[in-house]
Amino acid sequence: MATLQDIQEKTTEAITILVKAITNHRLYPPTSTMVGQTIDRLLASLSAVLAEVDPLILAESERRLLIGGEMLGTRDQERVQVRSLVEILVHFDIRSISFTPGLGREELIAFIEAMSMRPEMAKAEGGLQEVLDRQAVRHIFLNEKIFVARSKDQQIVASLDMKDDEILSLLMEANPETANIEQIREKAKNPEWIGEIFQTGMKHIVEQKDITPGVQLSEKLVQLVRMLEKIADPADQEQLSRLVAHSVTEMDNEMVSLVLSRDMRDLFGGRLFEDLVGELYDERFAEVADSLAGMAGKSGEQGLAAANAREELMKTEKGRKLEQDRQAREALEKEEKERRFGRLRDKIQWLRKGEGTVSPDPELMEELPGVVLELYSIDYSETAEEVLAWFTEKLSDPNPELGAWAADALSQILESLIAADLSNQASRLADTLSHWFRTETVFSPACVRIC
Repeated sequence: MATLQDIQEKTTEAITILVKAITNHRLYPPTSTMVGQTIDRLLASLSAVLAEVDPLILAESERRLLIGGEMLGTRDQERVQVRSLVEILVHFDIRSISFTPGLGREELIAFIEAMSMRPEMAKAEGGLQEVLDRQAVRHIFLNEKIFVARSKDQQIVASLDMKDDEILSLLMEANPETANIEQIREKAKNPEWIGEIFQTGMKHIVEQKDITPGVQLSEKLVQLVRMLEKIADPADQEQLSRLVAHSVTEMDNEMVSLVLSRDMRDLFGGRLFEDLVGELYDERFAEVADSLAGMAGKSGEQGLAAANAREELMKTEKGRKLEQDRQAREALEKEEKERRFGRLRDKIQWLRKGEGTVSPDPELMEELPGVVLELYSIDYSETAEEVLAWFTEKLSDPNPELGAWAADALSQILESLIAADLSNQASRLADTLSHWFRTETVFSPACVRIC
């Protein structure tokens, strides 16, 4: 009798040929000799394994490959062909493939053709299992068994007497109205099992984040949660809601916002929404609210859903507190701006009186460059431009000392604008100085300072 190691070695060899067969089918015509020879080798290799085990199950869990429920060793996991197969399974959302004795060549060809499709094309045709069913493939099954990793050396095997698409719905695309609820409920009586199922679904979503739009992932997640709510024992729902809320809030703000923008206020009797809000500390709550506000600016259903979600969020105690805090802060900022502007206005009132021939006192002369920057910082740009215009006028003042001082001040202001990253204002001032310099006919002290 073959040992586990023997079976794993033979299966690993079959996996190498399987990946090569998929690659060849993508590169060469189906009638190619190379494609045909690879199919024959694959059939012989799988038949040899099926003579020892029935069925042969290849499964993916946490991007690692299992053979018959046993995790491959680290060295085998790192093989290029094994990693390639895992990537194919992940992209097609396949958790397991079961091969049974009696597998024929035509079935294997149909299977390779299906695995060579683009995921979106397969989905448009009803999924890979539907494609295989139409080709009368009777000895290859997808997602008949799902292996949920619990620890390094132990797995839960979720083997359900139900259709494959219902098992898949349990994990990612749940449809509570059509799934075989009673059979799932038997397993859902174990709160540990249902918690593990949810965590596995979350890991699967996280793994897809770089290749699947967040809108689609949030839809999958909410559908999964709806299914779990339907099958979970009422006594376990409070704990499950907390688990879901904690897991969702560990994701980034965009995903949290997308989940909230789904129709999820009624989940677990409204408890999940409350738990999600409770998991968000004040600063994070504000970030999510702002993220929803940004999404609300988009057109279409997504923008409307985000606007509604933000409205509901701001009705909560945290939302009301955030709104009150922001209003109070805005009022203080406005008051501070007005106070600072009043102070600055007093300092430059001589400019408004047109006392252009009168030199300002030395202290004010020293302060004016800083005054300009402060005016820009409190959004009084018009007044700042008036001050700059006065400085520019004084560059050509008959009093050479005043002109030199104006040149010094404008140079300092220009440097300060650049340092403050006020590029538009700095560019305008630089253009003004350049124009003035080109019109000067006398190399005055002001020219010396500017140069």
